[in-house]
Amino acid sequence: MPTTGELLNPLALCGRVEDAARREVLMRGVLGHLSAWQITSEVEADPDWEDVQALLVPRTPPVRTEAPWVRPAVKPGLWLCAAEQSTDLECGEFVDWAWPLGGTEQPVLGVVELQEPLMIRVHRSFYLEAGRPVPAFLRAYDGLLLLGVKEKRARFLVQQMDSLALLDLVVSGYQRRGELRHPAGYVEARLKALEVAETVPASAE
Repeated sequence: MPTTGELLNPLALCGRVEDAARREVLMRGVLGHLSAWQITSEVEADPDWEDVQALLVPRTPPVRTEAPWVRPAVKPGLWLCAAEQSTDLECGEFVDWAWPLGGTEQPVLGVVELQEPLMIRVHRSFYLEAGRPVPAFLRAYDGLLLLGVKEKRARFLVQQMDSLALLDLVVSGYQRRGELRHPAGYVEARLKALEVAETVPASAE
């Protein structure tokens, strides 16, 4: 059970956010954390959520006496094909690799979901549980999905574009989402403005 200070600190940080809609989203995230509810993608994509989350007291997982929890068929996260990597890895095994994304090697924490072809699923919870910051490429990927970009397109963008540039674009779209009729179209328009249309063709949807 968090103390009064441990509860008020993250809420106070939420209160400093000027945008009322974002402030409400962040506070829902705090309450969701304290109530063991699932944190929504809208909360996770907010650019200030990491700072708020850093002030939250980690939840103590309940002791399980029943059979291990079986993950649903549709699992969230960024799926990466690792066909060139070792096939000796077993399903459910965690990996910690340096992975080339956006032209640079980046830290990838993931779990093996398929062996042939080898598929790795990367999720922000893996980084948080390990006490490591969520990398820009994964924050950008989650934000693209929140803006309505299709999963295949978002995965392609994350692998081709500079992660920080893509994240800046996503944050800009998220902050303007209330005035955008078609957020995914805004993303494509910004890509063209950044002169990346040739290297990131729209046909890759």
